[in-house]
Amino acid sequence: MFKELGAMMSLMKNAGEMKEKMLQLKTKLNSTRASASAGEGKVIVIVNGENRLVGCQIADDLLQQSSKEDLENYILEATNKALEQVQTAAADEMLKITGGINLPPGLSNLLG
Repeated sequence: MFKELGAMMSLMKNAGEMKEKMLQLKTKLNSTRASASAGEGKVIVIVNGENRLVGCQIADDLLQQSSKEDLENYILEATNKALEQVQTAAADEMLKITGGINLPPGLSNLLG
């Protein structure tokens, strides 16, 4: 516990440098893309590091063969998979910046 507290104090002491690294991370995440598929690859979605859907591809034959409910479920499944990928990438990058320390919720927003 004391080790983490000391590391947290070190992070706070270097807040200016940390803020710059957070801005660099935000820029990097803006250009990050993740894609995932569902329905045997017939639905593909692409999201960016800001957790925004930036692309969606649906195979023509899926539109003819599937129900509206199936299509909706495939889109949700693929989107959630892709979002999980970018969130994991963002968390990994944040751990690199913080030296392996998980920041409390909201603290990273103050630095960035």
